[in-house]
Amino acid sequence: MRGLPIAAGAHPVAPGHEIHRPRGLGEWTLWLTVRGRCRIQGCADDIISSAGELILYQPRVLQLYGTRDLQDPWYPLWAVFAPLPHWLPRMSWPEIAKGVMRLGPLEEDARVEVQSAFEELLAALQPSIHDGEAWAMHHLERILLHCDAANPLRRSGMDPRVREAVQYLAARIQSPPSLGAVAAAVHLSPPHLCRLFKEQLGTPPLAYLEQLRLGKGAELLKYSSLSVKEVAGELGYHSSFYFSARFRHRFGKSPQQFRHDFLEKSPGKTTRIRQGNSG
Repeated sequence: MRGLPIAAGAHPVAPGHEIHRPRGLGEWTLWLTVRGRCRIQGCADDIISSAGELILYQPRVLQLYGTRDLQDPWYPLWAVFAPLPHWLPRMSWPEIAKGVMRLGPLEEDARVEVQSAFEELLAALQPSIHDGEAWAMHHLERILLHCDAANPLRRSGMDPRVREAVQYLAARIQSPPSLGAVAAAVHLSPPHLCRLFKEQLGTPPLAYLEQLRLGKGAELLKYSSLSVKEVAGELGYHSSFYFSARFRHRFGKSPQQFRHDFLEKSPGKTTRIRQGNSG
């Protein structure tokens, strides 16, 4: 980073491109996927990160990600930065691997706010902007504040076993475990885990996981060219008919109608991404 507190950029990554940093970077790395998908390796299973999700890497952690075996370009907004000390409590998100954290997919309002702050961050780093680095850090703090509000681990007083279960589920959106597996991972009986989970998050563990999966499915329908069958497969549903039924139950319309309605509301919609260096 050449001594700067922050670097940032954006540009589409073509299919088949892979970034491999065995020792990671010396600072934190953050990106928001705006469109497309990215495959993250080095986890228990390869993770597909899609639109509306954020990934945060701790310093000096293996970074192996890209568009291997994916057909569409990936459009990330990224930043590499040295955080201010008071930011660190806001940077504890659900882990998908040691030192690699994922948040989202964000709700639409939060996604718009985060993307807008990212774009203002990029604009602040233009050479013509006075005190641009200070403004960029300001916009990055805005991003982290919005993320903190969306972070399921942010609740004070959360039982550490529930926190661990959230982490476990967040890493397995595409390969959903059984309730027994989740309970065993946090050393609780299934009934005890369900009771704690519902008390603190308002829903049982597997219902929480389904919310994550269907939310990710909604983002794929909006921002990818995948068919409904392919979306179902990405999320670990063995039947596209079952996925469609659960999607209708969650959103009140079929996946096809959901996609149609979104596109109808956004005629000619384009993604505003400024050019920059690859993350």
